[in-house]
Amino acid sequence: MNRKSKQTTIKHKLQLYADIRAYTDGFEVVSSSIGLDDSLYILLIDRAPEREQGMFVPSRTTYGHTYKVLTLDGDHMEELLLSGQKFNYHFVQPSVEFANPHISGASGFIKQGQAFLFDKGYGKHEQYILTRLKPERGFKEQYTVRFVNEAGEAIKAVDRDFRGDTLLLREDHLIYKLRLYDIAEARYD
Repeated sequence: MNRKSKQTTIKHKLQLYADIRAYTDGFEVVSSSIGLDDSLYILLIDRAPEREQGMFVPSRTTYGHTYKVLTLDGDHMEELLLSGQKFNYHFVQPSVEFANPHISGASGFIKQGQAFLFDKGYGKHEQYILTRLKPERGFKEQYTVRFVNEAGEAIKAVDRDFRGDTLLLREDHLIYKLRLYDIAEARYD
């Protein structure tokens, strides 16, 4: 006799954290995320870009867009407008003092202290930039990094996750995990 186990559904009531309606007039929400500083970061755009072939958002547009970044820290909301932007941004995260690393299309980064590892951007997501943030001078590129497996072959990640100081890469059924400390402190000849 085959018995089916009875599954119980749990309803858990969530308390509203924030209502951003007052900040969205004339804008569409692109993404929302929790920063390493535990603040909330909401990216908005004045108008969604048209998709190419009905699927892909172009990396660069002819006309400039206005983005709005909302930063919510407890009960305090800050609003930052970025006008005339011709690149399409997908999310926003804080980097120390909001310095610009000048990497178009980077989809993520990891951070430890003043060291950062960014993916290199559009069409170069298998390459990374190891950089340090210098106070009042911005980012200084140190190395272009390509990750290889034990046989010295380039890792072609099908998905990646950037969290804190850790990068996770998956290549088919193989999982690679890197802490920024490991690469920032390594010596290369």
